[in-house]
Amino acid sequence: MRRKSPDIVFALIFISDFLYVVYSQNLPLYIDSLLMEGKKVRAEYFKARDNPERYSLNQKFLNIITQIIEYDTGMRVDYEKTFKVKKTSIDSISIIHWNVPMEGENTLYYGFLIIEGRDRVVYQLNQCIKNTDVLESGIYGNDCWPSALYYYARKIFKNRKDTAFYLLLGWDGYGPISDRKIIEILCVSNYKIRWGSPVIKKGNSTLTRLVFEYYEGASFTMRWDENLGGIVFQDLAPLSPSLKDMQEYNVPVETYGLLKETIYSLTLQEKADVRNPPQKHKFKRRR
Repeated sequence: MRRKSPDIVFALIFISDFLYVVYSQNLPLYIDSLLMEGKKVRAEYFKARDNPERYSLNQKFLNIITQIIEYDTGMRVDYEKTFKVKKTSIDSISIIHWNVPMEGENTLYYGFLIIEGRDRVVYQLNQCIKNTDVLESGIYGNDCWPSALYYYARKIFKNRKDTAFYLLLGWDGYGPISDRKIIEILCVSNYKIRWGSPVIKKGNSTLTRLVFEYYEGASFTMRWDENLGGIVFQDLAPLSPSLKDMQEYNVPVETYGLLKETIYSLTLQEKADVRNPPQKHKFKRRR
């Protein structure tokens, strides 16, 4: 049996990718070349050998994504499968975003926030790198995105009619030796966006978001718990007492905190009992 030549194999793979990108996603043909070009550049990016090459290829990819999102039909692209980037959606809002790890430097983030409704508004998100303490009290517009990769989103304070509030949980590959997880508040009003809102109550303090910085080798849990009506997260402590002022060396411990949703705020309960309450069983009376 004759073997297929490498050129033929490559051509078959290319055609297979083309058919998936264009037809399986039911996309119009006028963006097919952008999708294929973006897929090619993204594949080259994952093979990049150093920071300059990685940055240059990402700039090409950013330009391609910008063109795709300009089309309404660009929202039908399966971004996670096609380009391996994150898409987080809730209500009429979509956040398409990704990160670019840089060796020995802070991780770079890129993204777009799209609001679809009577009008369609696209914001290109601009990363601003700030330390953990500053972030927890900051309120920012589109020119300063407290960047992260968002893995969970939900609407909160549903009784508020003037502004829509969204809770986002995100991961940030922050620095050379530390990661961060962020509890973000996204506010949307009349197609305008705002990152952060003074709705988090921590003792006598009011914060606009919560940021947890920890040693990159640690596994830190932060999730929404429907039964408890809030975000459950592990407490953090330094690896040793001598490192207490260096957040990059924090690691999770066996106690938990709970950020509980109330009518118009999120209230922090420290050292919380996060065991799910026992279920109430209803017994039918025998006749």
